[in-house]
Amino acid sequence: MDFDWITAREQCSVLHAFLKLRADVEQDVNNANKVFRESRRRFGFTSAPESFTIYEDRTPARRISFTLNDTNTLISVSDENDKHKFDITVTLNKEKQCVFVIDGEELEGWQVRKRAIEPLLFSIRVMSANGFKGA
Repeated sequence: MDFDWITAREQCSVLHAFLKLRADVEQDVNNANKVFRESRRRFGFTSAPESFTIYEDRTPARRISFTLNDTNTLISVSDENDKHKFDITVTLNKEKQCVFVIDGEELEGWQVRKRAIEPLLFSIRVMSANGFKGA
């Protein structure tokens, strides 16, 4: 028989991808806290069955949340103002690999995480008259 794409696609579900993404983002938070130890920047991670969030441990808090939809077919990414950033799905590509898809672009897990949380981890906050703002 040719490639068993049905079994492969079932194993390449959004739910499986969500669980892997959650574990990987939690590890990213641990790594970021090690890297930024000297600057005293701290990041936290919270998780619920259908969502998880990475946040900056300061006031005003900034965050990025990942939410699995109720049909387990889509992961939505939003910020602290609940502004929708992008949606994530999965597919089997031509190389028979399970990959993430954002706006039609196939991405590996690290690329999805970078796109979602890099602005939070690496943007510089400056003090303004109204408090901290990203710069």
